[in-house]
Parts: sequence; structure tokens; C-alpha cells
Amino acid sequence: MYCIGTKGSLRVGDNIIAGVAYGKVRAMTNERGEKVKVARPSMPVEVLGLSDVPQAGEIMNAVDDNEARVIAEKRVEKQRLAENGYES
Repeated sequence: MYCIGTKGSLRVGDNIIAGVAYGKVRAMTNERGEKVKVARPSMPVEVLGLSDVPQAGEIMNAVDDNEARVIAEKRVEKQRLAENGYES
């Protein structure tokens, strides 16, 4: 997943969530393919370590480890209900 940060810094080891995808930042590379440990705002990086590929334009947030999984599971369940015609 490629992303551009707008607020704060993203570091290797941070727990992130983007849509229904979640995970720990295992590695980041810049536009030249060089490894990066910290991504500052407006710095484009490729992030490795998510559980799935998020939709284009999804907002990515850094969160606590357990919180990322819980939020992602709730979003998946909400998405399934919406696909089956149920509203929550």
C-alpha cells in the first residue's frame, strides 16, 4: 500500500488501520525504493505489513495493537451486513 501522511509521523512498528485492513508496519520504502524508518508528513511511502489491501483513498490511522483488530472486525461485519441488505 502506498500512502502520503498528512499529520504526524509513521514509524516502522506502528499499528495501523485503513478501512478493513490492519496490521503492523513491517517496512517502508520511499519513491526510490530506499528503506525508510520514519515517514514525515507529505512523504510518499510504500507500507508493508497490512492484513489486506485497502480501497484507494482509505484513511489510514495509527492505533493501539488490539484496537486495530477490533475496529477492523467491526468494519468487516458492518460491510457484510450492508452487502446483505441490513442496516445497523
